[in-house]
Amino acid sequence: MHRFLRPGAEREPESAERRPGPAGETGALDAGIAGAATRGDLTPELLLELQRHAGNRRVQRALLQRQSDAGVMTPIAGVPEPTPEPTPEPKPEFSFTKMAAPGPRFDSEYVPVGPVPAVGALNVTLWVHITFNDFTRAMMRQPDFRGHRFTREQMADFKWKDDEKATFETGFMTSVMGAWSGKHTMHLSDPDFAEYRASVNITVATISDPSTAHMKITAQKVPRGAPRFRSFVAGDTATLDIRDPSEPESSRVFDRTIIEQVGAFDKDSAELTPAIQGQVRSLVDRMRPLQSPAETDKLLSSSMAANFRGRSSSAGSREHNEKLGLARANAVANQIAADLGRPGVPLRTSSVGEQNASEDPSFQRVDVAVYKTVPGSPDDRVDVTQNVAAHEAGHMFGLGDEYIDEAPGPGILPKFYGDKPEHYGDVEALMGTEAADDLLVANSGSMMSAGSDVKKGHYVYFLQALNDLTGKRWTVE
Repeated sequence: MHRFLRPGAEREPESAERRPGPAGETGALDAGIAGAATRGDLTPELLLELQRHAGNRRVQRALLQRQSDAGVMTPIAGVPEPTPEPTPEPKPEFSFTKMAAPGPRFDSEYVPVGPVPAVGALNVTLWVHITFNDFTRAMMRQPDFRGHRFTREQMADFKWKDDEKATFETGFMTSVMGAWSGKHTMHLSDPDFAEYRASVNITVATISDPSTAHMKITAQKVPRGAPRFRSFVAGDTATLDIRDPSEPESSRVFDRTIIEQVGAFDKDSAELTPAIQGQVRSLVDRMRPLQSPAETDKLLSSSMAANFRGRSSSAGSREHNEKLGLARANAVANQIAADLGRPGVPLRTSSVGEQNASEDPSFQRVDVAVYKTVPGSPDDRVDVTQNVAAHEAGHMFGLGDEYIDEAPGPGILPKFYGDKPEHYGDVEALMGTEAADDLLVANSGSMMSAGSDVKKGHYVYFLQALNDLTGKRWTVE
């Protein structure tokens, strides 16, 4: 390496920095330096000797030698001591031992323990009054039982027995508490306040006075072996089948990753308008990370598939709308395939045309589903179970349904794939769009759909209660 001299400077002789002494000599000197640094008696003579044998850089390191055992800088004459870091002011903490408040759907109590790593508790209490309703001959004509031939044994099984009442009451309480407690943790992370966490504990308690209960439940006796009564919650009242706390229902659902409604298309058109093209680009951004680089013969991969289902409003003939829906599905699917760099791969497109639609322009769309494929399953669906009492408790806490129901009974609004459930806006406001989109309507494993999975967004009203109790903005983990 060439060394350049500044103007007027004389060339230095070869120095010890470039020609270090024998390794053993330098090593012994290093040991002496370390000992002297520890004792705090580095002398000019010792440093000059080190410079002659090891160079200027080693002298600099010696001057900054740290005392290894104590972990502090050794004071050296002529070298200023480092300024100690200021001790941070302690952050404020909760000063109360607990804070409680009644609510129209449940009572809440926060017991702070902390700050972290200790975990406090948000205790949620649902007070219920249960009335037991016997089955009657008049009920045999209801839609749930229409067409069923009641046997002699079933005709003799119209009345509640005492042990059945006890089993229902205990089963309701334990199933709700077990399904909803401890699924997610509340987290308070405020730069101006101490950090806290809280678990969620659900308690269900019966009360004899219906006027003070959050929920007035009618437990409906249905003879063994008869069709199941469709349970429901309306306001502060509910009617549940005798089997709801104890006999889960089974369903087959898709394990969906992305749910999206793409539209609305112009009337009688399958053209991708600028607005729809923007939706497609957003979908492509979400789908690209799910692609397998090695499986270029598939849109995504062998473990992840996408389905595109076209729709149409009811105006026009059924046959025309069927074809229009398919044209829309193909337009969206082909554009996504091209943007993902997989043009020409097999695509899963279909059409339901005007099925269950009205003339509302919102039906002029394509429903996009991205879901996990299941090896060995003929239709990529998985089996899920649901405790119906736990599902109905979600309504008691304030949540709506998330399952598809395109043709419900009188007085019930239909729910289409990708629709926003009733609680969507509250979840989005408190927890963000991503958490809200995780709850879009679909037949899925969600607790408010067909399964038992309590999502983060399902804690939205517990979160709201904790925010109100503490005056702080928490999150759900």
